[in-house]
Amino acid sequence: MAATAIKTKKPGVIEDISDLTGPQKAAVFIMSIGTRTAASMMKSLNEKEIEKITLELAKIKDVKSEIVDAILQEFYTLMEVKEYMLKGGVDAAKDLLSELGDSANSEKMLKRLKAQSGSSVFDEFQQTKITQIASFIQNEHPQVAALIFSQLHVEKSAEILGYLNKELQTEIVYRLASMDKISSEVIDEIEEVIQEHMGGMDTIGDRVKSGTNIVAQ
Repeated sequence: MAATAIKTKKPGVIEDISDLTGPQKAAVFIMSIGTRTAASMMKSLNEKEIEKITLELAKIKDVKSEIVDAILQEFYTLMEVKEYMLKGGVDAAKDLLSELGDSANSEKMLKRLKAQSGSSVFDEFQQTKITQIASFIQNEHPQVAALIFSQLHVEKSAEILGYLNKELQTEIVYRLASMDKISSEVIDEIEEVIQEHMGGMDTIGDRVKSGTNIVAQ
């Protein structure tokens, strides 16, 4: 009986874009435009980011042409959306991504662009009326409330605390004092909770994902 051949990936050969990380995509992009052109673009990166990309660049041997085309298209889309953000804000960027029809990657792209532009859900949240924020936090798990407070400006936090009952105030302050470093994944999930609230939900119970679920994870 003949042995079944096992198909394995060749080292340094890229055959599927879904397997690629951000630094790997950047490395392929640099290969396609040339290192001299890429050098000026990489001046805005920090040392750690440059190291990651150059390490991936050194590993790559061959890349399928369709992979290169897909990555170039992704970079082009990101740049086009970024231009829209400069002209019309996040809503304009969302509209453009919707028009492009790439729903699978649009949210990821928008999140990356918002991070690059220095914008975050917490920045928008802080523009909301104090009474609305206090009402939202009053109904959340104390740990979620503390996580939100940790991302707000001190002055804003102090104002919001004044609208909360004494028991919750004490609970939040205690949790803030004993809080460890917060992972980016937890912050992302807290942002989702806030986004859902800001999206027009009238009651806390209407939200798909509650803060309590995040704490339990």
